[in-house]
Amino acid sequence: MANTHYPHCFDPANKTEIIRVWEEVRKTKSPISGYEGKEFRYLGKFVEYYYINKKKKRVYVEEYCILVTWLEDV
Repeated sequence: MANTHYPHCFDPANKTEIIRVWEEVRKTKSPISGYEGKEFRYLGKFVEYYYINKKKKRVYVEEYCILVTWLEDV
């Protein structure tokens, strides 16, 4: 996903149509300095949806992360 701002999917002002919500375990490089190069696992809650933008056009958002839960190292 590019560095694009999308409105929050559960805000009624955005007139969103939620297609699906799912959870998935993923890996990412550490966001904490001092842990460079180390990968961490997280449980992410994602949503796929449409919303109406300011120009009254319907915009599709393929994936928007709404919650991250860091998992313990195994």
